[in-house]
Amino acid sequence: MAHAQASDSIPVAVDSPKGDSQLHHADPQAAGGEFEYKSPGMALSLSLLSTLVPMVAGTIMVSQAHKLQTSLGRTGVEYAGVAGLALGLSFGPSIGYAYSGAHFRGWGMGLLRLAGIGAGAFAIYAGVALSICGEGEDCSNREDGGGLIVLGAVSLIALAVSAVYDIATAPRAARRANEQHGLTNLSLVPVPIPGRSSTSPGLALVGQF
Repeated sequence: MAHAQASDSIPVAVDSPKGDSQLHHADPQAAGGEFEYKSPGMALSLSLLSTLVPMVAGTIMVSQAHKLQTSLGRTGVEYAGVAGLALGLSFGPSIGYAYSGAHFRGWGMGLLRLAGIGAGAFAIYAGVALSICGEGEDCSNREDGGGLIVLGAVSLIALAVSAVYDIATAPRAARRANEQHGLTNLSLVPVPIPGRSSTSPGLALVGQF
């Protein structure tokens, strides 16, 4: 494998305007101080896993709470599951943006989603409470809670769409961060490395600076 020099430079094949390539050493930090190259694939994986793992765990905890014998008790397990669902849906998709350096965009949208989840859940809860009429109660003057239920459901659906959008665009955030620091179209390609008696296979970071 191609090895870095003492200055942490990396062998880079740079595409020239004429279409040919040259292999030389370039320092990725030189273009942006302490900036490190952000992998679009890593940004996507972080957002996807940070969303799916807590949501799957939360779903299992909520659905199986009555079967779990823990010190938290059934209610405690259900609350923990709901918290996992809320955190996964709100902040999970933002992890890829945070990895790419877009902290304000990532965490800000996560906070908005978390607030929206609370508001939507409360609207559904209030709507259901208004719609329920106990046995023997006079429900003739009871307000219809159907509107609140629909409003809460639409809000939660919109938040889910927002989460999917952030996951899908996480790679773009990483590429944008690289472009802002002068690193574009980077990829690893195999190259031969000359040795004392023969050449050995290695990797080079190919891109445009």
